[in-house]
Amino acid sequence: MEEMIIKRDLYLNKLVRKKNNGSIKIITGLRRSGKSYLLNNLYYEYLLIERISYIRCRANLSARKLSLEIGKNAGYIHMLETNKNFAPTFETLLEILDACNTT
Repeated sequence: MEEMIIKRDLYLNKLVRKKNNGSIKIITGLRRSGKSYLLNNLYYEYLLIERISYIRCRANLSARKLSLEIGKNAGYIHMLETNKNFAPTFETLLEILDACNTT
């Protein structure tokens, strides 16, 4: 049985807009309606990509240069930072941190 993924961009965008307002966010909804998926997958991926962009900028590396330093094609980091359906492996994350001299 193939897993069907429903993109919840509306809810994800609401979480992103209110991320740093100091309030606790409470996600409510019917049972098995995707609350955990929204937080554990979609929002987590958003935070991960945002952090990679931040680390790359602090290391003063272009997306192209970082892509080549970790042994990927020249557009890898740009695709990672702009494509919502593209998530790196854990090994790639470690390579990115190493290339940016971040622990």
